[in-house]
Amino acid sequence: GSNYSTFIEQILFRYLSSDGKIAYYTSETPSLEIEREMESFNWSINRFLESGRWVFVDVLTPDLQSLAELAPEGFNNLRVNLSGSLSPLKTDLLDKVKENRWTVINLSHMLHTYDLKEAMELLLYWRTVAKTFGGIHFAMLPKDVHPEQHVNALKNLADGVIEFQLREGPRDYENFVTFQKLRTLRKARRIQFDVTEEGIVIETAQRIR
Repeated sequence: GSNYSTFIEQILFRYLSSDGKIAYYTSETPSLEIEREMESFNWSINRFLESGRWVFVDVLTPDLQSLAELAPEGFNNLRVNLSGSLSPLKTDLLDKVKENRWTVINLSHMLHTYDLKEAMELLLYWRTVAKTFGGIHFAMLPKDVHPEQHVNALKNLADGVIEFQLREGPRDYENFVTFQKLRTLRKARRIQFDVTEEGIVIETAQRIR
């Protein structure tokens, strides 16, 4: 309910309008569910799926491979089958970033399946590929699901850390985004935002520095 995925989807959809390309890696969340969520904000990606500018890549850990045939399949979804390591995902990431695609991965299920060392190696490799070939890339991780020391280790490797929070206010629930770490950020910034029919709206005249 914190809308962190909405934030990413909104950025990606805007990027498509400037001829951008996307590779969205999915695991426990079906691609059709992501499409429906985006359509609720009038961000239809059907034409981009058809043209290949947006691709969904199903990341199938060993436990998910047996369930893959039962899940509803999206439009031309690609697949990466994992076994004892995350190496196949690294190879696919390199290929997609070389195509000038921005990428998204939810790390949560992988952290349940593989040890922290593997996840850290993946993030380091991904970061190196991104710095070599460019683009903006998002690693998603829900809060309060994994050990804090594991989360902090991954945060330390990331170029940027943005946290979302939903809390009960005096009249209604309130949404906050905290920019904890960015390359040019001098100190953390916490900003309240609203969710409208057009997506996330931040009413502030001050730039985030």
